[in-house]
Amino acid sequence: MKRAIPVLLLVLLIQLVLVTAVYRFELTPRQAADIPAASMLDPDQVDALDIYDGDGAQARLRRAGGRWQLPALHGLPADPEKVDKLLRALLATGNDWPVASSTAARQRFKVADYRFRRRVEFFTGDEKLMVLYLGTSPGFRKVHVRIAGQDDIRSVAFNVHDAPARDSAWIDPRLLQVRTPMRIDADAYSVQREGGEWRSGTGRTPDQRELLALLTALRALQVEGVAEKGEIAAL
Repeated sequence: MKRAIPVLLLVLLIQLVLVTAVYRFELTPRQAADIPAASMLDPDQVDALDIYDGDGAQARLRRAGGRWQLPALHGLPADPEKVDKLLRALLATGNDWPVASSTAARQRFKVADYRFRRRVEFFTGDEKLMVLYLGTSPGFRKVHVRIAGQDDIRSVAFNVHDAPARDSAWIDPRLLQVRTPMRIDADAYSVQREGGEWRSGTGRTPDQRELLALLTALRALQVEGVAEKGEIAAL
């Protein structure tokens, strides 16, 4: 009898593992319907984004001619890598196993319709494809996400700060970079490239170290934002 007890315990353990596996990996009809709805949304379908925070701020991005632009900032180009990162991370939301689904969890994780850290709306033309709510962070570079109209809350590998609700935060930082300038004019000097050689406005050869530093700075120039009217007037 004593020898049979370990065998029975082993059989019981195997049964528990099988039951857990079936429960974990077999989707209910509702879950099976929910998952494809998000994962089937191709980033190439999306040509417009509206991003809101919980305080009413908004960023609006539109794609035209294959490039993302910022209509509120006279069509300045948006950072394509930043937009692509957001689309690829959030449009795969339906592939992750839900961590919660109750109404109380929506409030606690800040993914409710009326309580959220970000609301992201995806469009193609004037058609709204999907709305996501981004909330609290369950860990490093993670965020709780819920698809509008669904109960399930998931944890996605994305940082909510990478979805700012400010147009200026989306500007392509390489906007003003100049890779191969042919002429540079400043208040105190001017230089021009002729016949493969740089010459100053007086026809002399410029200091090579200073010239190299200037060209390097132009290639690495980063835009940090757009100045307000008051800031421009103060210059």
